[in-house]
Amino acid sequence: MTHQIDLRAAVDAGIISPDQAAGLVAFSNRALLKTVADTSRATDDRETFRLIGGFNDIFVTIGIILLLAGAAFSLDSVFGRSMQLQFAIMAGLIWLLAEYISRIKRMKLPSTVLALGFLFCISSLLQIWLTRRFDFAEPDNALAALVLLDQGQIAGLISFSVILVVSGIYFWRFRVPVQAAIIALAATGLVTVAASELFMDEVARGQVQLSNVADVVLLIQRLLVLPLICGLVIFATGIYFDFKDRNRLSTLSDAAFWLHLISAPMIVHPLFILSSGQDVGFGAIEPGALATAGLVSLMIVIVLISLAIDRRALLIPTLTYFGALGIYRIVENASDNTGIPAFALVLLVIGALIIIFGMGWQRIRGIVIGSILPDRWLAALPPIKA
Repeated sequence: MTHQIDLRAAVDAGIISPDQAAGLVAFSNRALLKTVADTSRATDDRETFRLIGGFNDIFVTIGIILLLAGAAFSLDSVFGRSMQLQFAIMAGLIWLLAEYISRIKRMKLPSTVLALGFLFCISSLLQIWLTRRFDFAEPDNALAALVLLDQGQIAGLISFSVILVVSGIYFWRFRVPVQAAIIALAATGLVTVAASELFMDEVARGQVQLSNVADVVLLIQRLLVLPLICGLVIFATGIYFDFKDRNRLSTLSDAAFWLHLISAPMIVHPLFILSSGQDVGFGAIEPGALATAGLVSLMIVIVLISLAIDRRALLIPTLTYFGALGIYRIVENASDNTGIPAFALVLLVIGALIIIFGMGWQRIRGIVIGSILPDRWLAALPPIKA
């Protein structure tokens, strides 16, 4: 950058005019301005993922892990035979740490570690209580197996209900984004166990014959619809959070990221199984043309929605399944002709697509979304950054 004092001295001495001095300053600053603009554009093109606020987050997280490990070993030496007391004390310690680290300091990575640690303690307490409450011994006959299944369903309802309530309270208190995903998964588990109990009532009434493989496969197909529906609900909730925070500034945006991350496999995987045909242990599910059309249509919709709401996290499972189902069949003939393994060609295609989307995300958004959506819809979506 040209030194301002030298330029003033040159102007005062009549060597150059003031306009020439201004032109020299602009010329010398052009590279700096271009670098700043390029940096700003590159920053704007990143999808916000506020898991780590800085190296201090990593530093504090290491301290938390060491502290909790030391506390666990100390409690084990003092209360060796009382595991439930140890987990209860650890849960209380984690809660106290979260009161300062999560609620006051708002540190991202340490808060996530504390939230997962608290969930582990609660889950361990539940497991100890359920093991003592129910007899999960290996069944000797069909009647014992039905009793065991009934007990497992009750235990599942209790477990998912407790985790759902505890995670909801923890999220309300500390606003840790990963808890949104835990709440969604617990709710999905609760719905699945409740629905499986209804399906088993059909078995008890004789509407489904366990000795008939076709009936069992049909029952599994019906169960596959549950994660699909739950995934769509979770996905819609994430989109709702995104619309509430289009500039990605609040905790809602971080919670939406986790919801999108878990919803995509829940949506795509059941359709993938139903469309491609899978061995489910009791028999093979026949590929369905309707499911295949639904899967391909859904993948296209997910790509468009990902572009619209500016969420690249949705594309990873989508492109993976697309490669497994669609691209594999396309490149299989090419593999036979070239001798290159089909999976290698799939990796090449999927990798190229990810790089293309990653490097030109905002430009693709502008071309696709900017051309098909009306202006009033675009105003409600995350802004397209040129």
